[in-house]
Amino acid sequence: WTDLPNYTYGKDKKRNLWDDFFLQPYEVMGYKNVTGKEYAEVEEEHKYMKEDLSEGFGTKKGIEISEEKMELGRNLVQQYIRVKPNIQAEVAEFYAKHLSGFKSPAAVHIRLTDKITQSEENFESKADFRKKIEEFMASNGHDAFFLATDSAKVKSYLKKYFGEKCVVYPSTLSTNNSHHGAVHKDLSIRGFKKAKDIVMETLIMASCDAFISTFSSVSNGVRRLGQSKLAKDHHYFLHEHDA
Repeated sequence: WTDLPNYTYGKDKKRNLWDDFFLQPYEVMGYKNVTGKEYAEVEEEHKYMKEDLSEGFGTKKGIEISEEKMELGRNLVQQYIRVKPNIQAEVAEFYAKHLSGFKSPAAVHIRLTDKITQSEENFESKADFRKKIEEFMASNGHDAFFLATDSAKVKSYLKKYFGEKCVVYPSTLSTNNSHHGAVHKDLSIRGFKKAKDIVMETLIMASCDAFISTFSSVSNGVRRLGQSKLAKDHHYFLHEHDA
């Protein structure tokens, strides 16, 4: 996570969130003992791998990653990252209950709130997002989509419009207007709950057939963790504006 202090405070101040959701790399590699770098703790993103895996930070697009660096990230994930069995089971249960009945569900991620300070091109009207989702689904043969967003207004609007075709996870969103309503900066919500929400939403998105998103580190995480078909069939909402 970026801005790690927004997750590790109060009851979770000394918590290593990695251990809640992922196996340690030394376990994945088959080691019985920790010798050093094989042990992982969640740190702020700029402290590791930033130069290798991301580029364009702070531009109007925010964080956009080249295909070469995305493939590097996917290879590292395949080597060292494994989701804990209990989390995998929760994701599988949610997918089976809410998405398995559709022929080809897509994933949609819309990152707004405080992203206005980093990714101006993320911001469109609710109606524009709706139209582009409709176009994406129609042109690619998707009959439903899983939506993850940090905007309560967008979530409510799209869910109301699309009905059962729009599937959402019961994540907690902020009602606090400070920080543009960014949930990860709302310290009235428990850090672990925020962390689990984003892990669950990321893994559910990664389980879908295709992906359309705004620019964000979460969308990059979905592409690293998702199946190869999803990683290749990824589109940005605003790519047609790029020159």
